[in-house]
Amino acid sequence: MPNVRIRIEKGQEAGGDAQQGQEKTETKNVATQTFFAHQMLGTAKQIVRYQASNVGNFTGNYIKQEQINQTLDVLGDASTIALGFAAKGPIGAVFATIGIGTKHVLKAISDARQDELRERDRLLVMERSGNSTRNGSRGTEN
Repeated sequence: MPNVRIRIEKGQEAGGDAQQGQEKTETKNVATQTFFAHQMLGTAKQIVRYQASNVGNFTGNYIKQEQINQTLDVLGDASTIALGFAAKGPIGAVFATIGIGTKHVLKAISDARQDELRERDRLLVMERSGNSTRNGSRGTEN
């Protein structure tokens, strides 16, 4: 019998495995790029939020600040519905809409309660200061 030597080297891959290794590397690159894109998008959103929330402080125009806040709130609600639809279809949009509706109902209840508390506090201050009449006098109303 002839003397046959077989040489096996570690680290070398067969033809099919080389392609799989390349695909793994490409997948890693795509994952890294996606992560980087998400980080950049998150940073950009933070910058826009900071600028939008401080327009009143930067310019002194607090009416414009309130308008911007309302616009951002509406856009946030619209994007929530769109993401719900994209994730789960019509059912996701319905659940997102229910969540947004609940948020607005709770906000309206909170605002109404704050108005009641402000009015109560105003009346208490008037009573303590002696201004118990509606026209602010200390005597009887005319």
